[in-house]
Amino acid sequence: FEKEDAQGGCNYLQKMDSQLVRTAGNRVSVGNDMVDAVIEGELSRLPEDVTFSCTGAIMEELQVDEFDLCTIFSNLLANAMEACEKVDDAAGRFIRLYIGVLKGQLYISVMNATAETVRRTPENGSGGYSSEKKGNHGHGLKRIDRVVAKYGGYLNRKNEPGVFVTEVLLPL
Repeated sequence: FEKEDAQGGCNYLQKMDSQLVRTAGNRVSVGNDMVDAVIEGELSRLPEDVTFSCTGAIMEELQVDEFDLCTIFSNLLANAMEACEKVDDAAGRFIRLYIGVLKGQLYISVMNATAETVRRTPENGSGGYSSEKKGNHGHGLKRIDRVVAKYGGYLNRKNEPGVFVTEVLLPL
């Protein structure tokens, strides 16, 4: 390692350590250490006025690569947090994560408060929804789509006034 690389690595570890301290009271355990770490990492950025709940667990044996699974969780939670930040009524900000088995497949559902109602159009990518982000942002929906397609899974997004829901089914 170069000296700059080592210093950058130390800075990164210190930052991660401080984030872990902040989330220590909000431990999440869904049965997969990597996914737990991703969820807790995202929760470290969660504003205090957003209510978060997590129910369910991931089975030990999955056909889905852990990296792909982490891609889904990190992007779903990052998008949910961003949507909550735009909700004017702080009391109405929430994110609900559910993980379970449905029809013999891994089922992941993220429901969150939103201030926007986005209409689906056939020309939009990502299941009819598209990001309004510009530059090197807004690729999360596409990443989720690619992972779900890679495993022949199912993806459903639904936006109604005040609520956005994403459901993912992946083979066990």
